[in-house]
Amino acid sequence: MCKRVILASASPRRRQLLEQSGRAVTVLPQNVDETWDFGDGTGVASGAIGLARRKLGAFGLLPRDVEVLAADTVVVCRSEVLGKPRDEDDAFEQLRLLAGSEHEVITGVVVANRASSVGFSVTTRLRFRSLTDAEINRYLSSGESMDKAGSYAIQGCGASLVDQIAGSLTNVIGLPLSESIAKLEELATARLESA
Repeated sequence: MCKRVILASASPRRRQLLEQSGRAVTVLPQNVDETWDFGDGTGVASGAIGLARRKLGAFGLLPRDVEVLAADTVVVCRSEVLGKPRDEDDAFEQLRLLAGSEHEVITGVVVANRASSVGFSVTTRLRFRSLTDAEINRYLSSGESMDKAGSYAIQGCGASLVDQIAGSLTNVIGLPLSESIAKLEELATARLESA
């Protein structure tokens, strides 16, 4: 069983989710360029997986007896890809785009150990309720927006913005937990069997 995992991310949300699943988590964020060409919204899942692989690749040789997880989350609304906002004005525009609309949250995940790696993505569909500019500004004043893809945190005040959700809630928080744990377990089992 995979009891320990290295998280190649500074995300406190990803760490918390992994720790809640009973894992001992070592956080070793990798300093990589997180920009990539989102294009027109097609191929977003492969782009998110590619960025997670880039984070993982920054490790070089992986530790011998542990699994490593890297992830990247983006939001797609009306074929526009939204990452973390550049500033409060950008956050306002992202939330205005999401207001009253359906969107997708896509997380690309790569789990690896020294012997192998696997990448996958999970998509969750959500709908925001209609929002006035005053409501958007009120939400922005909460301070939650600035480090979140799509400029909202569903685990915080941002839950009040969401009308409907179809799929993994933990994916929207930043890590599709059940899918990630299943892949970590597969790799750990294969590693132990080959030892």
